[in-house]
Amino acid sequence: MDIMILNKMDGTTEVVEIVMTFKLEKFNNDDYVIYKNNDRFYAAKYIEKYGNTHLKTNLEDDEKQLLFEMFDKLRNGGII
Repeated sequence: MDIMILNKMDGTTEVVEIVMTFKLEKFNNDDYVIYKNNDRFYAAKYIEKYGNTHLKTNLEDDEKQLLFEMFDKLRNGGII
């Protein structure tokens, strides 16, 4: 199991499980991650900069829709 430690804005940290990482060709091959914490799933775009990884969670509606569709296929055992 791969994990990721989130450093939150309020100064706390949270350990989450990485479910999958991937690029979306439709969005300039940007990098995305689906991760899980306490049986809840989340998705974000990630940007690696100066040895640190920053998550962007305020995504555009079309990005959210495509991520939801991918997660739904994954959850139902489909091929992505």
